[in-house]
Amino acid sequence: MNVYFFRFTKMKLQIAQLWKQALLLPLVLFVVACEDVIEVELNEGPLQLVVNGRITDDAPARITLSTTAPFFETGATPRVSGALIQLYEDDNPVEMLTEDPANAGTYFGNTPAQIGKNYHVEIDLPQGASHFQGTFWKSIPERVFPIFEIDSVYLTFIRTPPLPIGNYLNFQFLRPFTFPQGANYRIQRELNDSVFLQDFLFIFDEGDLESFRFRPLINELIEPGDTIALTFSSATNRYVEYLTLVFQQLNTGGLFDPPPAPIRGNVQLQGGNNQVALGYFSAASVRRAGFRAP
Repeated sequence: MNVYFFRFTKMKLQIAQLWKQALLLPLVLFVVACEDVIEVELNEGPLQLVVNGRITDDAPARITLSTTAPFFETGATPRVSGALIQLYEDDNPVEMLTEDPANAGTYFGNTPAQIGKNYHVEIDLPQGASHFQGTFWKSIPERVFPIFEIDSVYLTFIRTPPLPIGNYLNFQFLRPFTFPQGANYRIQRELNDSVFLQDFLFIFDEGDLESFRFRPLINELIEPGDTIALTFSSATNRYVEYLTLVFQQLNTGGLFDPPPAPIRGNVQLQGGNNQVALGYFSAASVRRAGFRAP
């Protein structure tokens, strides 16, 4: 069993002694008084299509189409309306997605995914579309892998080696589960209805498994009576690579961080210059579990 954890934290600079703050104040005022406003002109890159969408075995497809915006733009990114989006299952057409009349650029379907099937979308932007008129886009198929059925969840405190001391979440499967080749499983966590937006775990293994445990890395936050909810979803290798690159880009900025790299999604322009839209259309199986801390 391999568990990979991605977490990002904000560093805070704290000055404990008040007298140090008093000494720094004149210097700060001097620097502020000498500031000049410099306007920097940036060359804006070409307009790009952004596709963010998902289909699961418990929810129909939902896609948001938008475009990139100028660097200093503070408003919402422009939405792309008037698109014709066809959902496919194993290369067979399933349904046309409907644009939300109250939310331009958001498209939804009515049919959830089935485990073991592959899904992709084809996006036609005709002459009546708001952006990228006359272009046709297609996503690379995503497979919905089988997922384990969870029978019970409980919290244990481990104080003996080789595991680090701390609280561990234990999951007992309803039946032994064989990890499919190429499948990954993502865990998203909530503590008292607060979502850990930047915490992601991926579990991937091959073989049979009846249970597993992991340290949730929120030990310092758990108190008696707290409610912890977890969402498990399958993910393809391609989607894991995409998310890993996104996390790395979000966490760059240090002296020794790797330089930014292009983030390629899975929606490609057809009949053109191999242009790839930003964003991703994913397909997944989903299971949920939770418990209340004693």
